[in-house]
Amino acid sequence: MNDIPLIPGRGLTTRTATELRLDFLKSKGIKIDALADYNLEINSIQNNIESFIGSVEIPLGIVGPIIFNNNNKKEYVYAPVGTLEGALVASMNRGAKAIASSNGFTAKIHWQRMVRTPILLLENIKHAQ
Repeated sequence: MNDIPLIPGRGLTTRTATELRLDFLKSKGIKIDALADYNLEINSIQNNIESFIGSVEIPLGIVGPIIFNNNNKKEYVYAPVGTLEGALVASMNRGAKAIASSNGFTAKIHWQRMVRTPILLLENIKHAQ
């Protein structure tokens, strides 16, 4: 197991640790020029990413308006969507239009927790169908 190379500065998000990791990747012949060209301030992301090496540009489309009924007031929500999947933004816009055409939606939070996937809680099988 001692022959497995360790990435320098693992877990650290500092400029020095980032440079050490980038140099490490270059020494392994890994092309990282596009990743290493970033405009983020490292101190602003330190609590959000470990072992930082750079960033990528993601195309964004706009979805909306999605009408959210908030205390009898309509709120028009526009959502940026990052994707490389063709027709996804158009499909989401059709869904937003369906919501808007049906007078918007109302939501109520019963309890809030951090999850890594969407979760829907329904009363029974009939409601789920």
